[in-house]
Amino acid sequence: MFVQCSVWDSDTTSKIEGFLVEILKDAHENDYLSPFLKEIIITDLYKEEFDRIAKKWNIKSVLSNEAEYISVGKICSNKSREDPQHIILIHPIIFSEDDWVDRINSLLLNVYAVGLLPVELQIANEYYCNTPINHVADIFFAFFFETYYAWLRVDYKKYSNGQPPISPRNITDAYKRKLKRLQLKHQDDLKFDYLVIKAYDALFTFLNLSVEATRYLFEFSEYGIFEIPMRKFITQLHDQVINVAKNDPYSTLFLKEVMIDILGKSFLKIIENPYEIKVSEDPKGLFPDVVDTHNRIVAFVDVLGFSNMIRRFDLEKDINLLKDLKESLDGAVLKMKAMFRTSSGNFECKLFSDCFCLSVPYYDTDTDFSYQFATVMLGIKTYQMLMLMKGYILRGGIAIGSYYSNDNMIFSGALVEAASFEKNGSTCGKSLPIKFPRILVAPEILEKLKGTRIHILMEAYFKDGLVSDLDGEVFVNPFFNGDISRFVYSNIYDGFQSAEDEIATTLKTIVKSSLELIGSLLTPASSEISMNVLITEVNSKILQYENESAVVSKYIWVSEFLDWLKKENDPNRFKYYKVDFKEIVDSWNAG
Repeated sequence: MFVQCSVWDSDTTSKIEGFLVEILKDAHENDYLSPFLKEIIITDLYKEEFDRIAKKWNIKSVLSNEAEYISVGKICSNKSREDPQHIILIHPIIFSEDDWVDRINSLLLNVYAVGLLPVELQIANEYYCNTPINHVADIFFAFFFETYYAWLRVDYKKYSNGQPPISPRNITDAYKRKLKRLQLKHQDDLKFDYLVIKAYDALFTFLNLSVEATRYLFEFSEYGIFEIPMRKFITQLHDQVINVAKNDPYSTLFLKEVMIDILGKSFLKIIENPYEIKVSEDPKGLFPDVVDTHNRIVAFVDVLGFSNMIRRFDLEKDINLLKDLKESLDGAVLKMKAMFRTSSGNFECKLFSDCFCLSVPYYDTDTDFSYQFATVMLGIKTYQMLMLMKGYILRGGIAIGSYYSNDNMIFSGALVEAASFEKNGSTCGKSLPIKFPRILVAPEILEKLKGTRIHILMEAYFKDGLVSDLDGEVFVNPFFNGDISRFVYSNIYDGFQSAEDEIATTLKTIVKSSLELIGSLLTPASSEISMNVLITEVNSKILQYENESAVVSKYIWVSEFLDWLKKENDPNRFKYYKVDFKEIVDSWNAG
C-alpha cells in the first residue's frame, strides 16, 4: 500500500492507512480479495502515476475527463493470463464522498470479478476499425461484468435517495458532445479508422458509466433518444452477469444489438453481412440539443475613438455622427451578409454598438483552410475600406478557437483572443504594441497558411493582403490593389464556370459583391483620388488631436501607412507579408 497526498499531514495519512487495512481485512474475510491485487496507491499525482503504470505495462493511458464525470478510482491491469496483476489507483478526493468505503469496496470487487470471467472473455481489450462488432461486444461485456458484479455485492440502497455523483442525463450529454466533436473532427481530417475507434471508446465510457449509475434511483427517460436500447442494456446485463457468476450459460448478443442501435442513432451505421461501417451522409444535424462550442475562424473589429464620438454627439458637437455611423455600419454589414448568403448556414455576422464579429467554420485541411481565411480577409478588407471612406478607423484581430452563438449570446474563446489583440498584440510582435488602427492576424493562422494549397486567382489577393509592421505584427491591408483586383475580376468568372461546389459558389458571390462595393475605386485615377482624400482627412485629424497623444498616435500611424502604400520606400517600416503556400493551383478541382 502506498499513500501520498500533499495536503494530508502524517496523522491523516496514518488514519487513511488504518481504514484501508480494515477494508482489506473485511474483503478477505468475505472472500472478495483477489490474490492478483498487487498494490493500492492513493495519490494526488493521480494522472502522473497512472501514466507511469500504463507505460510500465504497455496499456492505454486514458482517464475520463468529461465535465460530468471525473475519474477518482482506476484499476490498472497488465493483461497477462500467465501472471495477472492489478493495481488500484485512488485519488484522495474520493474520501470527501459519503460512500467512499463502498467505492473502494467496488474497486476491490472489480478486481475479484476478473477471476470469475470465463476463459473466452479473458481477452485483450484492443479493438480496431475492422474488429467485428460481436468481438467488440465481448470486450465491453468483460468490463461491464466486473463493474456490475461489484454493484450486486455492495449495498448502495442507503445512498439511493441522496444526490448521485453521476446521472444518466449527465453521461448522455457527455456522450453526445463527444460524438458531435468526433463528427466535426472527421469532417476536417477524414481519418475514418480514428473516427470508428474513438466512437467505440466514447460508447464504452457511456455504457460503463451507465452501469455505475444503476446503483442509484433514476428514470430511463433521462437517456432521451437512447431510452429503449439503454433499458434493454441494463435489464439484460443484470441477467447475464448473474449467469456468469453462477457459471451458467450466458450470451453477449444483447450487447451487440444495443451497440448497433446506439451507434446508429449517432452517426455510424454498422452492417454485419458483409461487415461494413458507414458514416451518415449528412451528420450536420447530429444531436441538435447539445450546447457546445466548435472551432471557427473569428474576426473582431471595433471603431477607434468611439467613446469620444458618443460624448461629442451627446454634447451636440457632432449631430450627424449617429446618422453617418448607422449608414456606414448598416451598409457594410448588409453587403457583407450579401457576400455570404450562399453559405448562410456557416457564415455568422453580429454587431453590438461599434463591435463587429465575423466568423466562418474552421476546416483544418490543406485546401479548405486557405479559402476560409481568404473569405474572412476579403470580407474584413471590404468592411474596413468602406469605413475608411466614411472617415472611421478600425482595429481588431482574427483568431481560431472555440465558438458558440445563438440569437441571444456569443460564447467564444476565439472572440476573446481576437478582441485582446488591441491591448496585448497577437504575440508574434517583438514588443507590446500601441493600439494602432490595424486588424491583426493570429500567428496560428499564419503558420497554418504555410501548409495549404490556394488557387492562383485567390493567391493574388495574398500578394498585398497582409502587411508586416515594424514590431513584427501582421495585419490585414484594408486597401485593394487596383492592378491585382482587375486581374482577378477579369479572370475569375472563367475559373468559376466549371466549379459549382460550395467554395466556388461562395467566392463567386464575394467577388461580385466586392466589385459592386469597391469596383469604382479600382481604376488608377479613382484609386489615386481616394488615396489623396484619405491623406487629407488623416492630416486634418492629426492637427485636430495634436494635444491628445493617445489619439494622435493612431492617426500618425495611418499617415505613415498611407505614405508607405503610395511610395513603398521604407521596407523597414512596413513590408508585405509573403505566405509560403504549399502549392498554388490553377484548377478548382486540383488536390
